[in-house]
Amino acid sequence: MKKLFLLLVFITFTAIVFGCSNNKAEINSYKTEAVTVIKSYADGKGKGNYSDDNWIMICKVVDDSKKGIELSKNKQEVDAAVGTAKILIDQACGEIDDMSIQLSEGLRLEILNLYQSWALSEFGHDYPFKGIEYFIYYGKYNEFYVIIFTGWYFLFRQDDIDGLDFSHPGAGEIYAINDDFGGTLKEAYEEGYLTRSELEEINKIHDGIFNSEDGKLKK
Repeated sequence: MKKLFLLLVFITFTAIVFGCSNNKAEINSYKTEAVTVIKSYADGKGKGNYSDDNWIMICKVVDDSKKGIELSKNKQEVDAAVGTAKILIDQACGEIDDMSIQLSEGLRLEILNLYQSWALSEFGHDYPFKGIEYFIYYGKYNEFYVIIFTGWYFLFRQDDIDGLDFSHPGAGEIYAINDDFGGTLKEAYEEGYLTRSELEEINKIHDGIFNSEDGKLKK
């Protein structure tokens, strides 16, 4: 009976180890394929079609996406990383839902500095999205830059502003910032900085980026 028990323990242990090994190999293969997909997607845009600043941004997105994929724990997180990368690449190329919202490297840094200055004064050194440099850009409205920070979208946020659906993957809020004001899009609208028509235009772009029906990136 003792020998039988030890044999069963050995078989169970072997099955667990072998199963984990197979699963790890499968996810690693999936990650490798995902990196190839992102690189091919970026290369397909054609370096000669874009400014040096925008191509530099595209290359940075590819590099950062590789890091995100490596940190992913499962296929769902890998898929989210790929979807995020495609949106950022399209944005750099001015191809988000044919809205032509193009974000140069210089403008990205300008907006990032505005956000960091506001967030630091508002929240202190542990402000939201500290260390994250890339965001989705909705455009400029009444001197306000409207942005949402990207990340690997593991959650889904339900958001409604004056009857318009701004739900999206991720836990972060949509921000509106300029030299004098920083806050969420909802705060900027409710305090009268943005009109209803501007909010509707932002919502159109939001719908063009995200598929709010199932909580997944449109890409």
